[in-house]
Amino acid sequence: MIIAAPTKLQTNHTKPPEKRLFLCPKGAPMQYEYAVIEGVIVILSGLFAVLWWLLRNKDEAQQKEIVTLWEKHDEDAKRLQDLELDIAKHHYLKIELDPKFDRLAASFRVDMETLGAKVERLTDAVIHRSLSTKE
Repeated sequence: MIIAAPTKLQTNHTKPPEKRLFLCPKGAPMQYEYAVIEGVIVILSGLFAVLWWLLRNKDEAQQKEIVTLWEKHDEDAKRLQDLELDIAKHHYLKIELDPKFDRLAASFRVDMETLGAKVERLTDAVIHRSLSTKE
């Protein structure tokens, strides 16, 4: 009968040390460590909820600002379009105005010359009539 030599595991009857997190003091029981972890999770959840609430409120405020800006943009675009139409109604380019004024000036000159000729004939007729009535 052969008896095997005891191995190292069989001779060491001590428990291996428990792995602990840095949150728990060395002598504290494991329940304390779990409570600390649960507390950290609750605190982080609370912070997340507060951040989510703040971001949601900020998004709502920005959404309102965006809607207001779009409404202002639409009003400004309408006013600009109306202004462009108003300017287009009353605006002529110099290239367009020069021929119009040239034609107007030519027409005015011809009509004034014609009127001047008619006034001269009327004057001659009045003078001739007044000379003929004196005789």
